[in-house]
Amino acid sequence: MDVLMRHKEAQLTRALLTYAAECLHDGDYAALRDLGFGEEELRSLQSLTIETVTLLSHHLQLHGHVLQVRLDRGAFRQLLAQVHRESERTHLKRELVRREAPAGLMASLYDMGIREYTSLRRAVRLTRGPGRPPPIRMRPPLRWSGGHGRTTTAPGIPRS
Repeated sequence: MDVLMRHKEAQLTRALLTYAAECLHDGDYAALRDLGFGEEELRSLQSLTIETVTLLSHHLQLHGHVLQVRLDRGAFRQLLAQVHRESERTHLKRELVRREAPAGLMASLYDMGIREYTSLRRAVRLTRGPGRPPPIRMRPPLRWSGGHGRTTTAPGIPRS
């Protein structure tokens, strides 16, 4: 067996044993039963010390894992579908905000608070918010000064 594969399998086994130890500590015996732990394995797990865990880790790297892992395809598909729906919803929210949907509309459609709305506006780089727009700088009016082909600013207005 490939050394890299054994290392990955050892990591998986260590992760499972850590999870099992936490379940045991929390008294979650249903989760332990679902993993296939019986009374004898639970007693062994309770008696592990740092030294035995270190030895176990070494042996796992040499011999691979002691697990039979399988995927619950139905649960996996449901999870992927949920993540996909959530991703589409997030994309739609971003697109609406990017197209400057008002905060009130976003609140009624998505129960979005003003903080989330403002944060989303920043994320899509829309910084202008509600309120007055910034003042527009206008050039001073020009005045015709006869037939000389020159223009000057109106009296009292400095030329920029």
